[in-house]
Amino acid sequence: MVVAIQLAEIQGVEVHCIESDQRKCAFLRAVARATAAPAHIHAARIETLDPTMLKPVDAVTARALAPLPRLVGLASPWLTRGAIGIFPRGRSEASSTEPFSDASEFQFESLPSKLDRDARIVRVAVADRE
Repeated sequence: MVVAIQLAEIQGVEVHCIESDQRKCAFLRAVARATAAPAHIHAARIETLDPTMLKPVDAVTARALAPLPRLVGLASPWLTRGAIGIFPRGRSEASSTEPFSDASEFQFESLPSKLDRDARIVRVAVADRE
């Protein structure tokens, strides 16, 4: 929702929030209305959402949803269509890319957090196939 609020002034922007908890969805809808945020709230589990029902997606992000390997798996329908993943990993980033093999279809970039010098953000994109 923070991203949607920050992008509210940009014409044509759409942010899709996927949340399975109905109470949280109601809250997100209220915030979107109050802030005129360009947010669409989907009351569903990410595993059950048809990724083709959304327009092309530029980026995927999630906070405290799952360990990175599972998170990349959940986001892969969008990542493989060209979206990038931006995943805050806190201080646990060092071990979070270990489960991926060198043959992974994704490339990972660890970025410093601007809020916590010991925390990291992982950027995920489809690997270059040179």
